Amino acid sequence: MAIRRSRRTLSRCPKAASFGAAGPQATANGSTVQFRWDTSAYPAVVVRNKRTGEVLERSRSGTASLAAAARDDLEILMSTGVGSISKTFVRGSGLVQP
Repeated sequence: MAIRRSRRTLSRCPKAASFGAAGPQATANGSTVQFRWDTSAYPAVVVRNKRTGEVLERSRSGTASLAAAARDDLEILMSTGVGSISKTFVRGSGLVQP
């Protein structure tokens, strides 16, 4: 995206179209899941229940910790500042690209 005004151009280019090393990384411990990601690549995250669509967590800190029902998968929406990228956390399997 680029905005031009009076010979000045302001641009914002999205980061790479995949998560890569920037995250998120997930650690599951019982019914709690902790996510970590690089906030310079993805400044904000929303975690939703994949089945119901309920928003469970919003964070800009680089970490999110939440309790989730053992049978529910989680959808992770990571903002690039211009758009977003989605992944699914499948309980017992880790992160899987949709």
